[in-house]
Amino acid sequence: MVGKWSLLAVYLLAAGTINCLPSHSTGARNVPTPSEAFPQHAQLDVNGSFHLYWKTNATHITFEAHVRTRGYVGFGLSPNGDMYPADIVTGWVKHGHAYLQDRHSTGHFEPTVDSSQDWILLHGEENEFGTVIKTIRKLDTCDDDDVKITNDTVRVIFSYSENEPHHRRGSLVYHGTHRGAKSLMLLSEPRKVPLPSDVITRDLLNGRFLVPDKDTTYNCKVFDLLNLGKKHHLIKFEPVIQKENVGIVHHILLHKCSGIDRKYIGVEFDCYNSHNHQLKACSNVIVSWAVGGGEFYYPPEAGLPLGESGDSDLLVMETHYNNPNRRNDIVDDSGLRLTLTPTLRQHDAGVLTTGVGVNDLQIVPPFEKEFLSSGFCTSECLNKGLGNNTGGVNIIAILEHGHLLARKIRTRIIRNGTELDPLAVDNNYDFNFQEFRNPPNARKIMSGDALVVECTYDSTQRSTVTYGGFATSDEMCLSFIIYYPKMGLDLCESVPMYNKVPRAQSNGHAVASQFNFTLESDRNKFKMLTSTTKHWAGCNGASLTPQYTHQELPMLIPQTPYVEPPSMCPSVTPPMTSSHPKTAVCGAPLPTEQFDFQESLAADGKYVLFWNVNKTHIIFEVHVETKGYIGFGMSPNGKMYPADVVVGWVKDGVPHFQDRHTVGHSQPIVDASQDWHLLYAREDHCRTVLKMVRKLDTCDDEDFKITTNTKTLLLEEVNIVLKWS
Repeated sequence: MVGKWSLLAVYLLAAGTINCLPSHSTGARNVPTPSEAFPQHAQLDVNGSFHLYWKTNATHITFEAHVRTRGYVGFGLSPNGDMYPADIVTGWVKHGHAYLQDRHSTGHFEPTVDSSQDWILLHGEENEFGTVIKTIRKLDTCDDDDVKITNDTVRVIFSYSENEPHHRRGSLVYHGTHRGAKSLMLLSEPRKVPLPSDVITRDLLNGRFLVPDKDTTYNCKVFDLLNLGKKHHLIKFEPVIQKENVGIVHHILLHKCSGIDRKYIGVEFDCYNSHNHQLKACSNVIVSWAVGGGEFYYPPEAGLPLGESGDSDLLVMETHYNNPNRRNDIVDDSGLRLTLTPTLRQHDAGVLTTGVGVNDLQIVPPFEKEFLSSGFCTSECLNKGLGNNTGGVNIIAILEHGHLLARKIRTRIIRNGTELDPLAVDNNYDFNFQEFRNPPNARKIMSGDALVVECTYDSTQRSTVTYGGFATSDEMCLSFIIYYPKMGLDLCESVPMYNKVPRAQSNGHAVASQFNFTLESDRNKFKMLTSTTKHWAGCNGASLTPQYTHQELPMLIPQTPYVEPPSMCPSVTPPMTSSHPKTAVCGAPLPTEQFDFQESLAADGKYVLFWNVNKTHIIFEVHVETKGYIGFGMSPNGKMYPADVVVGWVKDGVPHFQDRHTVGHSQPIVDASQDWHLLYAREDHCRTVLKMVRKLDTCDDEDFKITTNTKTLLLEEVNIVLKWS
């Protein structure tokens, strides 16, 4: 191995370490204790026997499962909530040793062990709660047998058995009824903001409402918050769902409406079939919750204004009850809990509803695997809402909403004719799990922007037309966008007009009656018509003048469409040589996640090490200005021998990585047990980046146990130009 070694003493740990062989406790514990602070947690089963903790960054995801069993545990990622197809990992602890297998399903039977083991075991033990398995994997492993983890909704499937596998490579014992699935958004980290001491809460509840014995009911109730006395900011809201009605209450909207007489406070009415013109669900939605969602926090710089001076608006809470069995004995007292503060934040927030207008002119023909329906918000309408606000508005979160046929929803943004990366995408939409998505990066809506919401429906299981409407069996295609600062626009949507179809202006049923949707040729004609027809584009805002306007416009099509970024997976064709000159100035290294520790290991700053550590493992990321291989290791004396060494490089876009150890002052030997695991690698015009993980104690005699003692790091770098001392 050609190159020069340098050394540096670095204090890696600030706390204790773990045992090599975890103990097998016989007690019982009701609540699991994770090995580190995880930002996300889900109880996957109803009785609390399977808890999953996780955290993510730009390159990988770490899971920690705590399961009440002494047998094997398994969980996986599935597009449909079924065992097949699915990316699955199984793990267990036997005689103090932990085992992990990366598998995939090929049917509804025991999953097959992958040829590429891309899930990495970080830690395993049996404790008072049960079995703990901690594992890490890349978001995209570039393995066809693994599921790429994106911002889409994913069904996490799980199972566990009271029995361990027969032997290390043997078959799994059938788990029986210990199984299930839960929809989650793995990459959308929830926002939690500390609440000030002066908060007050208001519960808006349905007051023991007797749900009618029909499949769909939209019940509205009028509330008043004028007793606040002065302007407050809504800084948090959450659902209050009666436990026995969890499967009945589908979504709740809170509208802020003008023109309602105060005598109607406390009155209930049918939201969309009231003959009283004052009793209606207006377009100004200020709170939106749907099944699967939880509490929502506004960011510390913004809150939604309520109780302003001179504001006589009342609140109308709309509750959608889904009662497919048409029971007549359901009494419900669900609703919303609002958390408000009189200490006003810097910005007033608002909510914009956009997409396809809820109207039977939205038509989804039967027998279609992927039928696309779109609605838009014009730049003219957004400009009216923005007014003189030249800085645009900042997006806080987005809730995308469809019904039973919806499979994909995308909220697109077009700026000056160029389509940008979408504001929100869910290619695996689940009607029974609807949650706000926080943008991973700061996003704005600017003057001149236009929005398009498109939904993809699967109607292969229906033999009749599905129309846009409020019933669960109808369809919708909407996005609710929470943003700040508040603009005058509440609702911006469109519906297709089917201009070339006779009687199209009447209603959707009249349009659909002119097609024989059992014929593929007619369905294709209708799809072409849907994509080319003009739309009735509406623009609505309580503070706009006039409050409502509309235009007849063709479907918005960007001059420059958005192109998905290319895959980062290695291809058989070597990547093109970088156009950057070799003499280009390198900026400061940008790590792939936030690291607690950083150290420059070379005096000229060309070798930088980042790391994070917890009580089970350590993650290193090295940034080195070289196109050759890089390496570093741990030594008790600062010399090359003895040392635990890792070496990595990138060639033709393909990363290479080796766990080694020294047996003298010569080339290190590749370890029989590869206990350092590569998480990420890249090479650009400036430097090579390697990101890796290993246990603090690998239980390998060739590796060093990382403890609270200072460890001396050895580093090596090969570069024709640069020299190291």
